[in-house]
Amino acid sequence: TIDQALVLLGHEGDDLAEAIRTYPNATDWARRATVAGGGTVTALDLVREAVRVGAEGLTQVAATLAAVR
Repeated sequence: TIDQALVLLGHEGDDLAEAIRTYPNATDWARRATVAGGGTVTALDLVREAVRVGAEGLTQVAATLAAVR
C-alpha cells in the first residue's frame, strides 16, 4: 500500500541520515571512489545526489497523490 511504502521510505531516510551524521571525520567526506563508466565521486557527492533524488521522488509522489485525490 502507499502507507506502507511511505513508512518504509521514512525508515530508509532515517537510516541514511544517521549514517551521514555518524560519518567518521571531515576528511573522509573528500575521499574519492571510481564509478562505473569512468570518473570519480566523493562521499559528499554521493550524499548530495541521494538527497536530490529523494527530494525529486517526494515531489513526484506529492503530485501523484494530489492528482488522485
